[in-house]
Amino acid sequence: MESNSKRQRISYSVKSNRQIEYQGGVSSRRQNILKGVIVREKEDRISNLPCKVLCHILSFLPTKHAVATSVLSTKWKNIWALVPILDFEDSLLLHEENLINKRVGDLRVSFSSFVDRVLILHNAPRLHLFHLKCAQNYESSHVNAWIYQALRRHVQKLDLFVPTVHGDLFRSESLVYLKLGTKFVLNVPASVLLPSLKTLHLNSIEFSDDTSSHKLISSCPVLEQLFIEECGMKNIRCFNISAHALKCLAMECAILDNEYATEFCEYKIVVDAPKLEYLRLYDYVAEGYHFKNLKSLIEAQVHVDLSTRRIEQTDRAYYGQKVLELIKGIHNVKVLHLTGDSMEGLGSKWGVAEYKGSISTISHNIFKKAVVQEAEDRVYHRKKEEKDGINRLPYKVLCHILSFLPTKYAVGTSVLSTTWKNLWTSVPNLDFDDELLLHGRRPGSKSTQDLSVSFSSFVDRVLKVHNAPCIHRFHLKCGQDYEPSQVNAWICSAVWGKVQELDHCPHEKL
Repeated sequence: MESNSKRQRISYSVKSNRQIEYQGGVSSRRQNILKGVIVREKEDRISNLPCKVLCHILSFLPTKHAVATSVLSTKWKNIWALVPILDFEDSLLLHEENLINKRVGDLRVSFSSFVDRVLILHNAPRLHLFHLKCAQNYESSHVNAWIYQALRRHVQKLDLFVPTVHGDLFRSESLVYLKLGTKFVLNVPASVLLPSLKTLHLNSIEFSDDTSSHKLISSCPVLEQLFIEECGMKNIRCFNISAHALKCLAMECAILDNEYATEFCEYKIVVDAPKLEYLRLYDYVAEGYHFKNLKSLIEAQVHVDLSTRRIEQTDRAYYGQKVLELIKGIHNVKVLHLTGDSMEGLGSKWGVAEYKGSISTISHNIFKKAVVQEAEDRVYHRKKEEKDGINRLPYKVLCHILSFLPTKYAVGTSVLSTTWKNLWTSVPNLDFDDELLLHGRRPGSKSTQDLSVSFSSFVDRVLKVHNAPCIHRFHLKCGQDYEPSQVNAWICSAVWGKVQELDHCPHEKL
């Protein structure tokens, strides 16, 4: 007779919280339990991986999601605390605002509490990367405390998008990579030394003065890569880059006072980097460049886009010449990529140019393209004149046509082309009528007094520039709002211009 132990029904609770019943003898039960374990192991193979491998997998997740894996099982409970990468972004919490119906202020408090708890419980021996991105609504002391905790753990890479930075950051011996972002003024302390820093990335920050930028860069003795993107330079007069170990330099798109500023970078760039191999200047035109010891330079990329800037055509050519001065300073480069938009100084018909090769080859191509462009322009203007029949009329005929128009409209033809620019100044008839300014005036537009001032200025300018040998007809019609001395001065100008017909018709007060 079988014993009670062999016939009893036993229930086992497994880690997956499933209740499984095994019935039969002891050997049979053991066999069934073993089969269940094997099945569970096949179902969850990732949990059987070594702890270091699991930590490596979690390092690719934001810390918020890595911490959430602690509820999977007992094995996962504390794995996140050993991950050598911490990635905090308050935008992950703000993104869920509509889902959890919390106010933004409460979410920021939650984010601060979360970062504090993680830094207390985290026990990795060293930090490989510390990424922190938060808005400007956090206390500076709070943000600095988080950065200080990362520095205490000998962090190697710091990626910060914060409104302030801790002073100890500039004296870290473990930092290899440093990226600073967000718009804030960078005040570099008096004591700066980053002996291990190899990569420095500055994005959307503003330098307080020339000394701060020079001090930061020169205090990195092994710096190899320097990236400067959209940094404010309005307080800079000379941006000095002195780094004897620097191999890669990239400067992109300097921030101006506004997006369509008419003035560009009014400072000079000085580069002293004997080991520099790669140089990239993108949408970056300084007032002057001074390169020293660039004997190791292999490749350079220069691109300037002036198409979005509200500047005069002559200024575009001026900045094109600045770029040509730049490439002369890097004459020993082996390969140069030169591109530009809306820069007539680069020898392109519409200001779009692209060159690649050595300095001598590029200089030859620019000269060749400029000659070809000049020939194309002559053909273009000749064909345009053939299509535009009125421009082919004699000069005197064009003046005769304009003599039938009020002077206001005759002057307006000066914008048609170069031929028409000064044509109106030789028209022998002058016809001034202030009612043309009032015609079509809408409510809320300029007042009558302002229009009178505009009319007076217009007549003064026309009489000053007009250079016909004699005035055939002078017609003046204006109200009573003008000073008699001013009207008499206009009539005297007509008399001095040997006017033949004088027609002065004052009308009622406007």
